[in-house]
Amino acid sequence: MMPVVHCVLICLFLALFSSPASAESWKYERGQNSEVGIILCHGKGGNPDSYVVGPLRIELNRQYGFHTLSLQMPGGRKALDAYREDFPVACKDINRAVRFLRGEGVGTIYLIAHSLGSRMATACLAGSSGPAVDGFVGVGMLNNNGLPFSCLLNLQKIRIPVLDIWGEDGGAGDAGYARERRVLLSARYTQQEIPDGDHALSEHEDELVAAVAKWLLVREKIRKK
Repeated sequence: MMPVVHCVLICLFLALFSSPASAESWKYERGQNSEVGIILCHGKGGNPDSYVVGPLRIELNRQYGFHTLSLQMPGGRKALDAYREDFPVACKDINRAVRFLRGEGVGTIYLIAHSLGSRMATACLAGSSGPAVDGFVGVGMLNNNGLPFSCLLNLQKIRIPVLDIWGEDGGAGDAGYARERRVLLSARYTQQEIPDGDHALSEHEDELVAAVAKWLLVREKIRKK
């Protein structure tokens, strides 16, 4: 659990710098002798403890000692096109999260996002005001509806290392969208399917955490060479 002093600090940070769309508290777990930080962006209608981001926030901190910061993404729950105005807000919040982690002594930052959060995160990374992060993990990414919603179109503009991960049985068409993104496969862009997993990877949290952690640890080895 987060020490009281850090709870107070992050609450003050949010009160001073967050937008109205981020009124709910972010969830932060301080790293254990680690200079690696993880920023997490949940999917549509979710919160910092939602499926995918909640288990990753807790387990990447508990098992590997990373700083983990799970954001409250803007927009709530509405029709897809209505989120268009929320993309700039999400990007500002991601950049604020980067600044917060830098203030905590974090030197290396990875961004992890699920579903709609992946749409917002990839659009932010592809833009001129994108955050300075060292890698991106997209979970259950979707490609439909053109820019800025298409993860495929956004990812074509991104030059940092990427892990593309999804559940085999994702009801949102996850596997089909992942096949479309095979054109991006390269030394910096890898894909991984979780057998039998749904869009939220329900009951496959352990496999998700293990896959993400393995990629992060490999990236850290490469980065330190």
